[in-house]
Amino acid sequence: MKILISGASGFIGSHLKRRLKKEGHIVYGLGRSPGQEIRLDIRDTRKVLEFIKEEKIETVFHLSAALGSHPGGEKYIMEVNYRATRDLAEGLKGSPVRFIFFSSTGVHGDVPMGKPADETTPPSPISPYERSKALAEEAVLEAREKGLMAWIIRPGWVYGPGDRRTFKLFRFLLKNSPLPGSGKNHQQPIYIDDLVKATLKFLKDPPSPVYIIAGEEVLTVRELVKIACSSFGCKGERLFLPITPLLMASYPLKWLFSLMGREAPITPAKVSFFVINREFSVERARRELGFSPEINFKKGTELAYQWYKKAGWL
Repeated sequence: MKILISGASGFIGSHLKRRLKKEGHIVYGLGRSPGQEIRLDIRDTRKVLEFIKEEKIETVFHLSAALGSHPGGEKYIMEVNYRATRDLAEGLKGSPVRFIFFSSTGVHGDVPMGKPADETTPPSPISPYERSKALAEEAVLEAREKGLMAWIIRPGWVYGPGDRRTFKLFRFLLKNSPLPGSGKNHQQPIYIDDLVKATLKFLKDPPSPVYIIAGEEVLTVRELVKIACSSFGCKGERLFLPITPLLMASYPLKWLFSLMGREAPITPAKVSFFVINREFSVERARRELGFSPEINFKKGTELAYQWYKKAGWL
C-alpha cells in the first residue's frame, strides 16, 4: 500500500513510519525536518493534495500538529491543527484515499473523576490546542458525511523511546524536586508500540468513525511518579505544593518566551498535566479493533529509561 504520513519526523509519526515500512508498505514521510521524502509545511495543503494525487497515495495518516506550548500561539495552532486538516479533508472528499486523522483525548478536557469519557462523550476542550483538535474533528466528520473515507484516532498520553516531551518530565523527576498540585488527578498513559499496533488496524475499515486509543491503567500522578522513579532511580515519594502560583506564572512566561520565538520552560499546557483529570474507556477499540495494550507503565518506563541511557540523553 502507498501511504503518506504527515508529521513523520515527530515522535509518533517516526515510530509509525518505521513499522509500516517493516510491514512492506511504500511510505512517504511529510514534514519540514531533514530526512523526510516530502519537505513541505502542512499548511500548504494545495501542494500536499497535488502530491497525494500524483503519487496515487492510498492512505494518509495525518499526524502533523502544533502543540499547546508552541511559541506561535493560538493563531498558529489553529492554522496547523484545524485549518490544514479541514482543507485536506475537503480536498480528499470523493477520492479513493483513506484519511486517518490523529486527534487527541484532550478534546474531552477535564474529565470528571470516576466517569471515564468515551467516544460518545461530547467534547469539552479547554485549551487552544484542545479546541483546535475538536474543530478539526468536526471538519473531518463533516467531510466523511460527504464522501470522505475517514477515521479519527484519539490517542491518550503517549510515551516511550524517542519521546522528548515525556523525557522532560522524567528528567525533572530525577531532580527529586517537589511537584505541583495534589497528585490525585488521573492520567492514562499508553506505550508507543501499543499505539502503533492499534493504528495498523486502520489499514482496514473499522466500523466506527472515532476511536479512543489509550492504556488500560488509570493512574494518579502520585502513582505515576512512584512507578517512573522505580525505573529511573529517583525519589518516588514527593511533596506536592499548591499549584496556583505556578499556574499564574506560566501565562506571562509563555508570552515572554513567545516574543523570542521559544517555548517557555513552564507553560499552562505543561502545568495542566498536574491538574487536569484524564480517564477514558477503550471498550470500543477493544471490542471492534481487538485492541489490547501489552506494555504496562512500569515496563514501559523501564524500556524508555534504557533507551534514554543508550541514546545519551541521561
